[in-house]
Amino acid sequence: MNSESRLTTSPLTLARIVASSVGALDGVVGLSPGRTGEVATHGPGGEVGGVRLVQTTTGLTVEVHVVAQLRPLPELARLVRQTVLAQLTAQGQRVSRVNVVIADLKTESDSPQT
Repeated sequence: MNSESRLTTSPLTLARIVASSVGALDGVVGLSPGRTGEVATHGPGGEVGGVRLVQTTTGLTVEVHVVAQLRPLPELARLVRQTVLAQLTAQGQRVSRVNVVIADLKTESDSPQT
């Protein structure tokens, strides 16, 4: 593995950066760790559900599982990819792939009535 593709920041820190930036996007309600918590990045001091990072010989592969508001989903997925790529590149990471999974949809009718 060459030095360009090595993690220089902990995977947990990178996952937190991804979760924070994606969670702030318009149209993203939250992240989903999956039914049994299988989609997560674990490390000393905690875990980040909904973000899985895998280091490969060609760079970092990122999987993000989002809970989205009902809207054009291809546009949202593109925005999530661009955001993840920008955030991780700014951290000096070489990203080979960003997979976006729309894990669930929320509509206005899903909100509790007051």
